[in-house]
Amino acid sequence: MSLFAQAVALGRAGRPAEGVALIERAAAAGDAAGNFILAHWHLYGSDRPRDIGEARACLQLEAG
Repeated sequence: MSLFAQAVALGRAGRPAEGVALIERAAAAGDAAGNFILAHWHLYGSDRPRDIGEARACLQLEAG
């Protein structure tokens, strides 16, 4: 199951904060998918305020 699918499953199970934490931990550990998801959240203001600079930083980490 993909990282995103795991986070969605947690959200659907009524545990959205755990799904967000899962993504954040993965990104902090250098996971490309985690950084891509965080970039999307920052770019579109999903689950956090919109922040283009943070989106760019996450995408740069995702790209390696």
